[in-house]
Amino acid sequence: MTSRISVMTHPRLRHDRLTAGLRVRVVVLVASVAMSFAIPIAGAVSACPSGGIAVSVSDSTSEILAKIAAPGHDRVFCWEPGIHRINAPMSLHPGDSFLGLTDPATGKSATLIGSRPVTGWARFGPRTWVASLARLTLPVLNVPPGVRCLDETNHCAYPDDVYRDDHRLKRVWSLKELVRGAYFLDYASRRLYMGARLRPTKASRAVPLPVVSGRSTSFIIVKPGGVLRDLTVREVGVGLQGAAIACDSCMIDHVDVSLAHGRGVDVDDLSVVTSSAVHDNGQAGIGIGKRRKGSTGSSGVVAANSVYRNGWIRCLGICGGIKASTAVGLSIVDNVVSKNLGTGIWMDNDSIDFRISGNTVISNRTAGIEAEISYDGVIEGNTVTGSGLRPLKDRISVGAIHVLASGACSQSCPPGTGSGIGISGNTVGTVSRPNAFGIVLRQMDRGSGRYGPHLVRNVTVTGNDVVLIQGWTGAVDPREDTGIYHAGNAFTANTYTVPHVRAAVFRWMSSTGQADAWLMFAQWQAEGNDVDGTLIPLD
Repeated sequence: MTSRISVMTHPRLRHDRLTAGLRVRVVVLVASVAMSFAIPIAGAVSACPSGGIAVSVSDSTSEILAKIAAPGHDRVFCWEPGIHRINAPMSLHPGDSFLGLTDPATGKSATLIGSRPVTGWARFGPRTWVASLARLTLPVLNVPPGVRCLDETNHCAYPDDVYRDDHRLKRVWSLKELVRGAYFLDYASRRLYMGARLRPTKASRAVPLPVVSGRSTSFIIVKPGGVLRDLTVREVGVGLQGAAIACDSCMIDHVDVSLAHGRGVDVDDLSVVTSSAVHDNGQAGIGIGKRRKGSTGSSGVVAANSVYRNGWIRCLGICGGIKASTAVGLSIVDNVVSKNLGTGIWMDNDSIDFRISGNTVISNRTAGIEAEISYDGVIEGNTVTGSGLRPLKDRISVGAIHVLASGACSQSCPPGTGSGIGISGNTVGTVSRPNAFGIVLRQMDRGSGRYGPHLVRNVTVTGNDVVLIQGWTGAVDPREDTGIYHAGNAFTANTYTVPHVRAAVFRWMSSTGQADAWLMFAQWQAEGNDVDGTLIPLD
């Protein structure tokens, strides 16, 4: 027998899995927040609105900073089409917005770049070129507590990446390691070496942004009420835990953000990020954090974005596609999240009342969708394929959908919460593109948070299509504690495609009381799971 195979789209194309009702919900969610912003959200524009402040491609960094710093608020800065090179952070006043203009004849848009061109190349060897950088100094590094580079050095924290022809080059750490397509920065001699057969053209180096009181400064800092729209932002030397774009209670719409060393975008859980491409950033694509104390408004929405190939600095714990921390009421819907070196979509650190719906999550290196030390939420109607197949380091059992020490709120619960986490209607793998594991509930000793103990409790897994060509589905506790099996967790009405009818690909407590036992489907059903479920063997 063969399983039912879902039709997948290219990662950069929007899939068509959302129901009409959910599509309406996405529009309503975005529109409800957009009403408070000054710039409408539909269609590129080619003219600056009345009262807007023009930013020319001929303006220097100091001239741009002076315009932004001038007294005022609720202003619109109109960036003319073309390349704008800025080598310092830009912090807007409350309500200020950036609007990129489009040339109606050529379609050229406004591009903000945080790198400085490198010229004056001289041949150093048969396939090596060198350029002197008079202002080259060792950048201030930000390595926050808990951040870990995969190679156990601090190399992933260096923000001054080098690009050629708009592509990031491989960095090496000594001249003898230099190969074609790589570069070496010698801070002592203030020289940049590049491996290339011909003289480098269109080469640039990201300007390291300041680190202040142990925090990386972002490139564009938007205050409440601001909007960023119709812009391309590239090649930003922002450090770890900083972002090319950072804003609170803001909107980011139709923005392309790439090649920042840290994150592409950082917002709070009252912001909207929609119809944008966030890709090829070093640490992560989109980060969502808690709102500032006293801030109010509609819950945040991350919708209809393409988030891909982020995490190339190769770090543990902080790298990936979309990560939310301490978020309340956040919706992550109808995004395409693919090929990130880390988790695809990640709810963490006391997040609650979240909705992860209708996303296409493809070929991320660890979990596809993860809820970690968080509480009530919904994970529904997503397609998750190819996750965890090439782990960054140790091969651990990280589910395509992974619930880690997360479950129902039990204290100080926001209205409408307390019932737990619902995982329903998801396509978890296909025969042609399976995941390393299925849907995994894992209990670990992670203490307590704002809304009670971090326990896997009241997690319902129902109506999902799960392909288990490899790996397993179920619930485990590495401490062999059986509490997870008596905490209201349930698998019902799921469909499983497995190699053969006797495949032991389910994890649960056995009939003899053994924790984390490996079970065949009949044994799994005997323990009360999926008594109305379906098994599709491939043999």
